[in-house]
Amino acid sequence: MGKYRVLLPGFARRQLRALSPDVVSRILHRLDELEEDPFRYIEGKLQGEEGFKTKVGDYRVTFVIDTERREVIIARIGHRRDVYDR
Repeated sequence: MGKYRVLLPGFARRQLRALSPDVVSRILHRLDELEEDPFRYIEGKLQGEEGFKTKVGDYRVTFVIDTERREVIIARIGHRRDVYDR
């Protein structure tokens, strides 16, 4: 299938930096997995907006997949209680 490129825009990068080092390590591991096969790690479609989510413990990473460019664009990273628009 070939690799995807994971893009971490500034907003998501700042969210990641705000987390504890152990959580950052686990999320970075998941981002590496998304590079290999993002479809394998989809754990749900976002309601009311485009994109998907994957779970890393109590944390969520939301993202969009651009299959033409083979990119995974990270939208948000945070605790499950904070990451979704309400």
